[in-house]
Amino acid sequence: MISPPIRSRLTYGPWTALTPRSGDERSLRYDVTTAYIAMGSANVIAGIGSVVHLFGTTGEDLVMGTGRGMKVAMGENPIRVYSGQHRRPTSRPGIAAVLREWLERARRYQAYPPEKLSEYNPRLEALGLVLRGDIPLRIPSHRAGEMLTALRLSLGAPGYALKAVTAHPVAILGNSGPAGIHWDGQEVDLVLWSDNPLAGLQARTLSVWIRGQVVQQA
Repeated sequence: MISPPIRSRLTYGPWTALTPRSGDERSLRYDVTTAYIAMGSANVIAGIGSVVHLFGTTGEDLVMGTGRGMKVAMGENPIRVYSGQHRRPTSRPGIAAVLREWLERARRYQAYPPEKLSEYNPRLEALGLVLRGDIPLRIPSHRAGEMLTALRLSLGAPGYALKAVTAHPVAILGNSGPAGIHWDGQEVDLVLWSDNPLAGLQARTLSVWIRGQVVQQA
């Protein structure tokens, strides 16, 4: 169901890079030299990904950085795998429940660290990297609903959820200006909602402000 401690770098090396007809060889033909690799999508929490070069003769040549994100699978792959085994999760809500359960268990584990070796839990230790902000949680999504589910789950960290719709889009778009940044003294675009937009779909846009002017009013 979950395998947080597994690292993708353990399955990547000179024996996989640039084999005949490999994806790496095709990527290099199109000038792609570096990639983020992650575990498969059978488990809800799949493991920790790495950034690698697509050419090299040793593992040290290939792996540029480990611990670059914890992969979570929200779509049909865990459902297909575990439905066939008659185990949970067997639905998208079930996937969300599993993810929420393990993040909460990891939060409690971090709050009350084990005092005995027998209480050590490598899965909860690995999830602690996410909760502390050491690595991001990477969630590939097949549907818009899965993206909304991921945002709802992130309400335990509202600052990160807010950045997901403010500062992060600006960084992705490569904007060097102040848009999306909400520090004191910065110019911002502002949207006023009737309710918390991260808590559900009921929130309505009341007004939109750009450069200090109302450009849309409900």
